Amino acid sequence: MLVALCAMTFNASVEITGKWMFGALMCDIWNSFDVYFSTASIMHLCCISVDRYYAIVQPLDYPLIMTQGRVCVMLLMVWILPALLSFLPICTGWYTTAENWKYLKANPHLVAANS
Repeated sequence: MLVALCAMTFNASVEITGKWMFGALMCDIWNSFDVYFSTASIMHLCCISVDRYYAIVQPLDYPLIMTQGRVCVMLLMVWILPALLSFLPICTGWYTTAENWKYLKANPHLVAANS
């Protein structure tokens, strides 16, 4: 749902108008949200798989394995790690060369076409 609201709405505007209207900073934020929410979704599925694995393989020990503390740590990891993987590289420009970074900043109207 977050991918649909925070990422796909901007993509829809580009598809409708044929151009990016929100500037270079918003383009980076848009790309970061797309990566962030997609990665968090995948990690949630992994956590569900681990949870179900222990529930099936060790049903008697399951309450001892999946404690409230472990679940909280898993949820924190699901939301913090994707933030580091998405916002840090995209907003700092690690995803591109220095020349392309300067070009994108000088030509914000071409940002979506090159992303």
